[in-house]
Amino acid sequence: MPGIAKCIYLDPDIYERFKQVVYARGGKVGPEINEFMKRRIAELEGEAAPTFNLAEYRLLKRRYGKLAKEVDNLKKRLTKRKAYELLRNLVNKLGLDFDNYSNIGEVAHSLREEWDGSTTDLNEFITLLETAGEKRQFERRLEEIRFAKTARGELLERINEETE
Repeated sequence: MPGIAKCIYLDPDIYERFKQVVYARGGKVGPEINEFMKRRIAELEGEAAPTFNLAEYRLLKRRYGKLAKEVDNLKKRLTKRKAYELLRNLVNKLGLDFDNYSNIGEVAHSLREEWDGSTTDLNEFITLLETAGEKRQFERRLEEIRFAKTARGELLERINEETE
């Protein structure tokens, strides 16, 4: 989307600090100012604006990818040692909340009492559960950004702007 040049007067210290922060996060000043103005317009008009920025989105994607790989690696190691299915069945029996992983602490405590296998397997499985819970949180935030109607359109538009 082509832009227009406008002359505006800004406090030089504020502008320089803004520019430093934007560049440090891998962004560009123009798109950031446009995003700020869109949010401010929505605020002045009494509308809610989507709350995200491109740098946050990219960071979320990167972190989510790393967590997904970590979960896969832990599953593979535990499966190779034939502990994954046993532990998975045990946490099912103990009532782990796989939607939110909100009761990991309780289940981990009970799991420790019930498990008669290797403590290494147990600790890796608990790490797997914690990592999967963290991954789920990132997944939900990404879904909020990706599937909010106006946010999705704006996000795709901004990704396209930055790649041109």
